[in-house]
Amino acid sequence: MVSRAGLVLKPYLLAVTGGIGSGKSTVSHYFAERQLPVLDLDQVGHLLLTEEDVKLALYLQFGADICANDGAIDRGKLAARCFLDSAAMATLNGVMHPKIWQYVLQWMDAQPNEKILVIEASVLIEAGFASRVDGVLVVMADRAIRQQRVALRDCCSEERFHQITAMQCSDASRRAVADWVIENNHDLLSLRTKIEAVYNELLNRVRGALT
Repeated sequence: MVSRAGLVLKPYLLAVTGGIGSGKSTVSHYFAERQLPVLDLDQVGHLLLTEEDVKLALYLQFGADICANDGAIDRGKLAARCFLDSAAMATLNGVMHPKIWQYVLQWMDAQPNEKILVIEASVLIEAGFASRVDGVLVVMADRAIRQQRVALRDCCSEERFHQITAMQCSDASRRAVADWVIENNHDLLSLRTKIEAVYNELLNRVRGALT
């Protein structure tokens, strides 16, 4: 992307984040419908678990009991090992988060002519990525609504939902880094109207950078 002054500008990187069940994937899908490249960092993490250097690093940290019979990382076993153990989770994040961000940078470099790129990051703040993006869109919803959504989507128990949310940062922390906040407590039409407003403002920001 090049400004009128002839300056080469990198694409504007927008991060979409929010707690489990907030609707951030729906928001990201909207941007994809508008032909913006979208990268889901949860999927990136799953992909990286198949790479040999990552598998070796995790094997050295956690031992063979996180591996399946074929030597692949068993995500279920790894999650069980780390889920309620903060030290183990910190070790896992120390391996994965730098690798994930490196993947993001490579993904950005492969699309230098795009004006806007979007990453969906459930642990944007926890991973320390918030300061590395150009804008943060936080999707929020009342806790009871989020729990209901997750129960319907994933058959997630109330106990499991509370365990997951306890490991995620607070809504106050998300608001503190947000450029935009979307409240998603109502129907899809209401949500799409709010996303459209953010999308239009985002386009205006990028156009301003080009003038």
